[in-house]
Amino acid sequence: MRARSIVALVVAGVVLLAVGTMAGRGTTAGSDQDPDQAKVGPPRGIAVATTSAPAEAGPSSTGTSSTPGRLPAPWSTSSTTAPFAQGRQLTDRLEREQPLAGALPHQTPHYAIDYRVVDGRLELSIRLFAVLNDADQLAQYEGQLRRYKAEALDFIRAQGQDPAAYRILYRPPEAAAL
Repeated sequence: MRARSIVALVVAGVVLLAVGTMAGRGTTAGSDQDPDQAKVGPPRGIAVATTSAPAEAGPSSTGTSSTPGRLPAPWSTSSTTAPFAQGRQLTDRLEREQPLAGALPHQTPHYAIDYRVVDGRLELSIRLFAVLNDADQLAQYEGQLRRYKAEALDFIRAQGQDPAAYRILYRPPEAAAL
């Protein structure tokens, strides 16, 4: 009796797994429909606008399905060309107006420099990788911070920029006072 129960549970588990896999694909057993093209209706109470693609357009068309109650195929939801182009234009303008942005982010074994744009200006973030293992090594740690900070500021100067023209956030914060 116990062995039969175990076998029955295993069989039931396999059946549930198979049915769940089929349901996850959006198909039923014996269906010859492509899983990516499975019919899925919209949530109740939501109307889905549909249009038809031109007849000469292939699968790469940006049109949507003309079948009522069917969501558009993934490749036809919308085009990202316009937002991409706008983002590219903003990046190009930023790099023209702020040449340092083209050289960042920059990282060495001693420091990393990154930026963000705040009110149209670059705000730099400099992380210094100095290590403090014990409290009695504080002098060495501060020496490392000074050297690494100088290296980071020299990199900015090498790009033809004045570090004093930027708001700089240091990590660790105690590096700002050095």
